[in-house]
This record gives sequence, C-alpha cells and structure tokens, in this order.
Amino acid sequence: MSKHIKIGICISLFLFAQSVQSETLYDPTQPTTSAQTYKQISDFHLTSIMHIDGRYSAMINHKRVYVGSKVHQVTITEITDNTVTLSNGKVLKLFKIIKLD
Repeated sequence: MSKHIKIGICISLFLFAQSVQSETLYDPTQPTTSAQTYKQISDFHLTSIMHIDGRYSAMINHKRVYVGSKVHQVTITEITDNTVTLSNGKVLKLFKIIKLD
C-alpha cells in the first residue's frame, strides 16, 4: 500500500470514530414520561388555603395558586375550605395540625 492510501485510511477511520463518539445513545435506566409525571403528581405540597374577598387561593409548593393556575402541568380546577382538586382527578386535602402536650 502506498503512503497516501494509508494516510487516507487513517483519516477516514479517525473521522468515523469522531462521528460514533458524538452519537446520542438511549439510556434504559432513565425513567419514562409516565414515571416522571407520577413523580410530579406526588410532589404537590399543599400548605394552606385562603378565602379572601370571596375568592379562594392555595399555597402549593410555596406558590400561591388559584382556580385555573397550573402546577407541574396540571390545572387547579376547584379550591374549597380544605381541598384542592386537580385536573387529573387528584384531590389534595388540608389537615389541621394538632399539638399534643
């Protein structure tokens, strides 16, 4: 083989190796979209419900929300004295904290 052919083959192999290294591979250990959605749904932390001037609001994940607001791509559909209903059918309940002496 001539020197030019060997150099050409080496350059071709080098360029091919670079393209293989930059390929994005699927990671089977990553959760699917449904698992991510489940995690997001389980991450709702209802801390308070307020009723001011005839309008309800709630504190979810340290953010004030109203009916129609979105949290983790889920819409708040109803707020009552002690519950918040989400568009996915989940209901968040507010419980009173009781101190025991």
